[in-house]
Amino acid sequence: MTRIVTSTELKQRTGEILAYAIENKEEVIIQRYDVPKAVIVDYDTYRRMREVQRELDFRRIREIAEAVSARAAHLSDEEVDEMISTAVEEIRAARLARRTQAES
Repeated sequence: MTRIVTSTELKQRTGEILAYAIENKEEVIIQRYDVPKAVIVDYDTYRRMREVQRELDFRRIREIAEAVSARAAHLSDEEVDEMISTAVEEIRAARLARRTQAES
């Protein structure tokens, strides 16, 4: 079961809270003024989450590349380059949005 602690509790009982997350393989949500601000997870869970996110990013890039290829059959090299640049910018913007959301 997900555990929720305040930032004050985290300051006072860091070792215990870390041990709980690691031993139980459960996340601990850290709240400040009743607003979730961070999550503590064991390292293996974090690593798996990152792998899944990378796989999703690569899948999205492949989908975009396939769409570009299908539409690019009749396009000039400059038009293809522009579409690829746009796709890369979209992926970067999505990553930044996820990081920003995670930080807030």
